[in-house]
Order: sequence, then structure tokens, then C-alpha cells
Amino acid sequence: MTNPILEFRDDFPAFEDCIYLNLAGRGLLSRTTRAALDSGLDDQMMGRVRKSSWKAAADDARQLFARLLHARETEIACTKNVSDGLNAIATALPWQRGDNLVFCPDFDHPNATFAWLNFRNLGVELRPVPLLACGALDVSGIRHAMDRRTRLVTLSSVNFLTGIRAELGEIGAHCRRNEVFFLVDGAQSTGVLEVDVHANCIDGWCASANKGLLGTYGVGLTYCREEWASRLKPVYLSRFGIDAGEMPESEMGPADYRLYSGARKFEVGNANWTGLIAVAASMRQLQQYAAADIQHQALALALRLAAGIREAGFAVPGSNRSDLQSHIVTIHAGTDGERRLENLDRNLRAERVVFSRRLGAIRFGMHAYNNIADIDSVVRIATNTR
Repeated sequence: MTNPILEFRDDFPAFEDCIYLNLAGRGLLSRTTRAALDSGLDDQMMGRVRKSSWKAAADDARQLFARLLHARETEIACTKNVSDGLNAIATALPWQRGDNLVFCPDFDHPNATFAWLNFRNLGVELRPVPLLACGALDVSGIRHAMDRRTRLVTLSSVNFLTGIRAELGEIGAHCRRNEVFFLVDGAQSTGVLEVDVHANCIDGWCASANKGLLGTYGVGLTYCREEWASRLKPVYLSRFGIDAGEMPESEMGPADYRLYSGARKFEVGNANWTGLIAVAASMRQLQQYAAADIQHQALALALRLAAGIREAGFAVPGSNRSDLQSHIVTIHAGTDGERRLENLDRNLRAERVVFSRRLGAIRFGMHAYNNIADIDSVVRIATNTR
């Protein structure tokens, strides 16, 4: 019986020109998503745009993203990117001088870490938790770093370099028991790995459209659990965060305004409407397939790649635990040193393999549009590299 997920690849013309394994950097656009984006741009070019149709695209994006996370639509806001979502939620928490924030700077992307360093200006104590020797999160260390003054625990769902996954459920449950907000940077997993924010006791989840959601840059989607969102006060506020019913945003409305009770209070100004049209199309396309099948395809390919690369003599960091493995595979020099790694870089590029270099390592990221032939080509190149 044919695996229906294999048909997904046919809608991505990039594979006619290259072997694309750079999801950890950015995802590909499908023909379906490009057509939706072009249609939106054509409407604007030809003066056919109605604001109501743009707002409908935003509604679609919120609904589809909520379905992806097993959340409610009212818990979703349209933002610009992950950084925008992380900052919007974290700055809205009821901080007091002397409170503390627990984070894992060696696991997170540096871009997120700067958001937490900025909280020192509010008199917030930062409590960084180092990783275990294997590169995984120290869950016990995170728990021990928390106390009655902890307001926020934040981390990435997947390490951007090693691909090691976070133990979200265990950490989330501990935060929930202690009424601490649990905020996750979902940049490297959203759209590829399954997630249930309620089952994992996650209070906030931020994603950008340009990686696993297979959309464009300049579009983000942010989840904030309704029980928290109803009591948070955003630092930035615009007419789009005000619940004024059907009144157009060009009308001020009453001075005693009412914020949206859910996540939409974090929406500031006009969105990237055409970008939302595109990501709504890509999420709708992704959701034609079971999330479990998408995850299984990506993880199976990553395991095959990691095994083949190790057999070729390169070092592949990561955890031996299957529940901590992801769709990201990173190669270090291994026993043959940097020279062979640089030769591999050159050989991969010569055969039109698209990947990324991060902190000296070669990094691959798989999605459901990849197949076994992609992986075996990279293993062959690595095996033949001297």
C-alpha cells in the first residue's frame, strides 16, 4: 500500500533542481502555497482587495494553527515571528522586582536569549540552567532552579544545532503545579513534530511561518493559554487588540475599551496579510496528512541519515533516547578532523545538496517532503569523502 505522505513531495519544484535538506534554516514553498501568495498579491496589484478578505485569511490562519497545536482559536494571535511572540507574552506577565526567570541558554537559539537578558532591566533575576553532558536538558536542574518567585520558565522545543528535543510534558507539568508560566520557542518543531499544548501543560508557544509551516518570512503565530491570556496586560497595544465587535478599526470607540480576553490582545497593527494567506494555504496542505505520519516520515529519515553518517566516520551529536531525537541531524568532524568536514561541505555543494553551517558544524533538517533517495545521496557523498 502506497504511503500517501510520499505524494507531498510532488508539489515542491525545488526537488527538480536540488536535494533540499535545510528545513532547520528555512522551509520550501509548495506550488499550492505559491499560488495562494500570488493570488493575494494579484488582488492587491489590481485593486481588488477588501480588508474583510484579509481578515478572513487571518481567521483561517488562527484556526489552522490552533488545530495544529490542539488549542482553541481564541488562544492564537497573528504576530511577526518567534521573537515577537516571545517578547509579547513575557513582557505582559505581572513581574515584580526580585522575581526570577529560568531558562537554558545553551539549548536555546541566541536570538531568544537576548529577550531574557533584557529582563535584567526590570530587576528580574536570571537563572540559567546548564545542559547535561549529552546536550539534553537537565530537567531536574530546571525544577531545582524554580522557587516561589519564579514567574517564567522558557526553552526551545528542539535545540537548533543538535536537534535534541525538550521534555516538554514533564517540565510543563511541574510549572503547572507551581503556577509558573511555561513558554516554548517552537521555531524548530512546529509543522513537523506533533504537539499538544494542553496535554503538555504549555502556556505559551511561538512559531514563525518560514520553517516547518512552509510559509514566508515576516509571519508568526503565537499561542497563549486562555486562562493566562485573560489576565495578561500587553505592553504594546493597538486597535487590533481591542474587542470592539464589528466596529471598524478606523473608529475609536469608547474610551473604556475592552481588550480581547484571549491571545488576540497581542496583535499590533496591520498584519502581513499576504503572508497569512500563504501560511494558511501551507497549513491547510499539511493538514491533509496525519500529523503522526508527517512526524514519522521526518524522524525515520533523520535516523537513517544519522546512522549512515556515523558509519562514514563523522561525529553526530545527540541523545540515544528515541523520544529526544528530532528531524535535525548535525555533523561534526569526527575522527578525521576538520579537513574532511570541509571536503564534505564542498562535495555536498557540488552535488547540489542544500544544508546549513552553524557553529562550524554541517546541519541538515528534514520534512515530510524528503525521501530515502535524498538521505542515501548524502550518505554516499559522505562515505566517498576523504
